[in-house]
Amino acid sequence: MSERIQLHDETLSALREFRQEKMGLDNTKATSINTYENCLTRFFRETGKPVLEIVSDDIRDYMLGLIESKASRSYQRLTATALRGFFGIYSRNHKALNPATRLRSIRRENRFPDIPSTDEVERMILACGTGNKDQIRNAAIIALLADTGIRVGELVALKVGNVIQAEKQFILKVPSEKSTSQRQVPFSYMREGSLVAEIWNAYWSIIRFVEQRSFNDALFTQSEEYIKRFQKADWELINSQPMKGLSRKTIFTIVKKVAEMAEIDKPVSPHSFRHFYATYLAMAKTDIIIIKERLGHANISQTQIYIHYADTLTKDSAKDNPMAGIRTKITGFVEAGKQLRRNHVGKKREV
Repeated sequence: MSERIQLHDETLSALREFRQEKMGLDNTKATSINTYENCLTRFFRETGKPVLEIVSDDIRDYMLGLIESKASRSYQRLTATALRGFFGIYSRNHKALNPATRLRSIRRENRFPDIPSTDEVERMILACGTGNKDQIRNAAIIALLADTGIRVGELVALKVGNVIQAEKQFILKVPSEKSTSQRQVPFSYMREGSLVAEIWNAYWSIIRFVEQRSFNDALFTQSEEYIKRFQKADWELINSQPMKGLSRKTIFTIVKKVAEMAEIDKPVSPHSFRHFYATYLAMAKTDIIIIKERLGHANISQTQIYIHYADTLTKDSAKDNPMAGIRTKITGFVEAGKQLRRNHVGKKREV
């Protein structure tokens, strides 16, 4: 087994410079920068050259190698973007020749993502169960992803204070991953028989009345976090140390396990629900500007993709929200939430 090639000092310095500039001036999100750095690190390890010795032939040969090794088109596109951005910054800052000037951008594949149907989303929600707080929490996570189309990075950043309980619906103040602004997305319309409304009434009752979370606490947490807090019962400490939220990895794991329990025979990730939300809004003929604002897209061309998706599908029952057509007469989420609340009150009395 060959030894792992170490990067030259000047290359490491250039990578740090690239990160600082992308984060500072371009305001690129950290996850994208990490992906670019992984692509660049692989490139420099493969070539074995320091940044100063890279020429256009090195880049051309490397990209051809990716094609020959049948690397995915998305990885080729990310690598090309990373190389162009990196050498553009380096050549400008160090007045050096740019070996990536002839590297063309690679178009995205023109294929539709696997979008869950309303039936599959309902099956995933019901597969979560109602036996304990974690199960209701998981159902609330799936419902919120499908009913708002938020990104997983936005989901893990949510605090209780990001949720506003209005008269006939909830409103989510979404902390954007890509800017300092917030957008507001309505969800969980209080309609008779609405599955999402039942889930959120149950979950909201748990976190606000049973666990008594503050507005600075994470919206979704591990049960252990609440147990630690309940045992301490030090409210001054509690207010100074908000409950921590779930990680991105945990959200991916929850979605994967729930999809397996629901026997969904297609790949499902947290981002699948973003495609679901946008596509069904487009199918319901929602104004494209409204879809753009709810998704938090910077460019309307990103939103237009979903209009094309919608044209390939049969129109669903959703009218002004993709989850509006999901109704279940017997679910038990609200009753489960009430029972957890009763149990909690009983335990406090015993103490």
